[in-house]
Amino acid sequence: MNGTIDRKHTYTLNFNRESSDGFSAAADPDNTGTFGDDGFRSNSFYGKADVSVTDGLTVSPFFHHNDFDGDYDAGAFQDADNTYSLNIINTGFQAALRTGKPNINGGYNLTSTERSFSDQFGDSSFEGVFHNADLFGSYVISPWLSMLAGFHYRQSIIPASGGTEELSARIAGPYATLYIKRLHGFSAELGYRLNSHSEYGNNATYSFAPSYHATESAKLFGSVTTGFKVPTLNELFGPFGANPELDPETSRYVSVGVETYLLQQSLKLRAQYFSREIDDVIVYTFTEGFINRDRQNDSGMELSANWITTSTIRIGGHYNYTDGELITIGNSGEEVTLDPYTLVNLYGEYRFPKLRAAVFADVRNLLDTGFTEVYGFKTAGFNIKGGLRVAL
Repeated sequence: MNGTIDRKHTYTLNFNRESSDGFSAAADPDNTGTFGDDGFRSNSFYGKADVSVTDGLTVSPFFHHNDFDGDYDAGAFQDADNTYSLNIINTGFQAALRTGKPNINGGYNLTSTERSFSDQFGDSSFEGVFHNADLFGSYVISPWLSMLAGFHYRQSIIPASGGTEELSARIAGPYATLYIKRLHGFSAELGYRLNSHSEYGNNATYSFAPSYHATESAKLFGSVTTGFKVPTLNELFGPFGANPELDPETSRYVSVGVETYLLQQSLKLRAQYFSREIDDVIVYTFTEGFINRDRQNDSGMELSANWITTSTIRIGGHYNYTDGELITIGNSGEEVTLDPYTLVNLYGEYRFPKLRAAVFADVRNLLDTGFTEVYGFKTAGFNIKGGLRVAL
């Protein structure tokens, strides 16, 4: 529910309950039918208020609590009656100052987690604290040029417990993005971020996404981006398999495509080719713990079409083809090639013209295809979700 108290105060409240009997997360290689189902239960509450402090300045405090528990297996092809629970509290605020030139945004959030596991090794509990702060401003330089610049700070903490010292890691740095909009048909987004990490020093990432409107209804576009993901505190210093010598994961992504409108702008067609490489992928092994072992290469194409047939009917379709490989480095384990697969999903909804309501149906894996995303683990077969949405 949401509403307005007065001209300066609005609120949003949300409660969500989810549960599932699930299916066995571990694949049953001999189809014995004895592997138990791994389900979950989740309760979530979210609340936010928007307070207009002065003209142009809005502060929005929020609070989010999630209580989650479920079952999990011992690993690939290994059934087990393991259970876990997770309690997350996330609270903080967002603030926005709209003055025209520039606009300022900022915020802070604190996340506290408590996790517990029960498995063949006994019961274990873990706590974590995460601080995140961000301050940025946007400025319109001209009708075709604008920029955004800011500074971020993040800190992860494992509190002291059972005689162990507190562990923490920090990452901070500036970032900036320059936007060019429809300058003689050319548009672009150029971004840069500097990451200063307490364990890994300075690392930079960038993104460049140009596009060109050949005509009013046809556009060429592309992008080149890099990524940098540091190991978590648990991977570096945690109680199981920690490795302080881990390298960060790095990635590169390239895409090119074309987009066009036909039939008096009612039909939108889009095609895109992409390629992605991830180096120093962090994996967990029972004998060595966390290590940099894998390299992942993916490439493929995406096709989509959206057609507004009438004022009340819209039809859309999407096709994705991905070809990839996961390269294991310095490991003598079994080499496995995963079988290709095709998934067909359907979604439809009907909105009642005179009511603020709609009925919908979402069908996943229509052909009940058996496929593997992670070797040794199962994936969902045919499943359907339907319901009614009503706005009050």
